[in-house]
Amino acid sequence: MPLRPPPLFMRSPHIRSSLQQLRLRRPASNSRNRRRPGPEQAQTGPRFGLGLGFVSLMFLMWNFESVPVSGRWRFNFVPASIELQSGAHWYKQIIQEYEGRILPDTHAYSRMVNRVMERLVAGWGEGEWEAVVIDDDETVNAFVLPGGKVFVFSGFIPLCENDDGLASILGHEIAHNIAHHVGESMSTRWVLIALAYAISVYLNLPHGLIDRVLDIGYQKPGSRRQESEADYIGFLLMAGACYKLEEAAAVRDRVIKAANDQWERTPQFLSTHPS
Repeated sequence: MPLRPPPLFMRSPHIRSSLQQLRLRRPASNSRNRRRPGPEQAQTGPRFGLGLGFVSLMFLMWNFESVPVSGRWRFNFVPASIELQSGAHWYKQIIQEYEGRILPDTHAYSRMVNRVMERLVAGWGEGEWEAVVIDDDETVNAFVLPGGKVFVFSGFIPLCENDDGLASILGHEIAHNIAHHVGESMSTRWVLIALAYAISVYLNLPHGLIDRVLDIGYQKPGSRRQESEADYIGFLLMAGACYKLEEAAAVRDRVIKAANDQWERTPQFLSTHPS
């Protein structure tokens, strides 16, 4: 078969030279000829991981602190100012929610709560404390917000029966405030949210499943640890104010009986309070 002459435009030496240069510049399609990452690029991943681990370790160590009174060491990066802002926000919300149901300071229940609270915090000398009694005989509850805002529902006071029984309840709740458990819980929750997201992405698992496992395995045991610590600090407050410590067990028995043993039906690993 005779060879066909090249097209007329290919006969130009300038065009042939340009085509040859294009062929030389074209990247090779063979994977063996591809450029491999150098040693510096190969070490970028491990270096980043080590750097991140070092920063995380320093952040953890920097935010370790001792709990007041009990001396327990814990991780907490939430400052007291954030706690106070949170307490002020919830204080306004609760006052608005129960508007018209706040008992006056002259009421017998209010006088009782203020009397016991002032006696418990007399030796502490930190913060400004305020007691609020909510007129709700169906609710058995009491809590303290950051900033020393003490709330007691009127349904709880008859179960206390006396000042010593009420001191066991208020001492426990005031202890949560003294130990800054709100900030500790906020710190733990934020870290667990980030950890659950990272694990779910890395293992391609549902975020809700990881969050539930971390909640049962870490957060609920931490809550029970805080409750036991609040009992310990609360007993010290009661003893310092010369209240009878044995009333704490009596009040607990009466509350459990009134709640139809609801606390005892909850499995221990799902409970936020120690049994």
